[in-house]
Amino acid sequence: MKKSLSYLLALGTVALTACSSMDVSSSEELEGNFPSDFVAAEYMNLHPGLRSLQIQDYVKDFNAALALEADSVAADSADFFADTASLHQIYVNPFYAGYTEALWAEDWAASTTPKTTCGVDTVYVRVKPADATPVTVYLGSLTYAEDGKTITAVTGYSDSTKTEEVSYEIDGTTYSIVTQLGSTKTVVDSSDCTTTVDTTAGGIPSDKKKLLMKFNFNNTRTDLAALQTVPTDTFAISSQYLMYGQSHGWAYRACRDDEKSNPVQSEVYPMTKLYCADDDVVREIAE
Repeated sequence: MKKSLSYLLALGTVALTACSSMDVSSSEELEGNFPSDFVAAEYMNLHPGLRSLQIQDYVKDFNAALALEADSVAADSADFFADTASLHQIYVNPFYAGYTEALWAEDWAASTTPKTTCGVDTVYVRVKPADATPVTVYLGSLTYAEDGKTITAVTGYSDSTKTEEVSYEIDGTTYSIVTQLGSTKTVVDSSDCTTTVDTTAGGIPSDKKKLLMKFNFNNTRTDLAALQTVPTDTFAISSQYLMYGQSHGWAYRACRDDEKSNPVQSEVYPMTKLYCADDDVVREIAE
């Protein structure tokens, strides 16, 4: 059972930080309090966000010590996001950003918007800017929404001699169409309509970029290799279990076959029992 990274960030950061700062005497006091079969590596694998938090802190301190100029950091960040092969690995690795392959594909999928434009027999339309006098637009063309009725854009000319081109996006607020008493002369030629598709390329959204940046070393283009060298503080991860995870019901190991029919976790904080992970189900460990 793997806690989500956002959950860990909300609940586990303080405990993990406290564990990292404990002195030797404090660590010795904790030694006899772990379950007899507790293994730090297994606990970390069940809760990879703990490792992710350690790496984020390591990278943050490393970059702060570099004291690089803003231009240099910006250039390195651009290279970081340009290396999509490495970025992909950081994005989906549970010890780093921990997003899914499905989200990676969704972020990079292009979005499309259909747009229908019809020929018109219109002489002119009246366009009203916000808080201003309506202006006459000699067409030109009109662009309609998918319903084929709502005008979304007007292009044409500001005078009847059609010498000065103008264009307006009709959003009903900044610009709108005036429809009172013959001020709009619009006859749509329904036999002369074409539909085009506007395509917007996919990409990593800003909220995910913010997290991914926490895994970017500002002095190298081989960030993936650098991340693999970050040391693991197994004591801090183990002690997080005693200081936080155990009382909050975090599973510390996988369930054995004979435990997969054990009762599902039902306690509330502070929890007193020990728990194992049966895929995404947390079960009691029999005493």
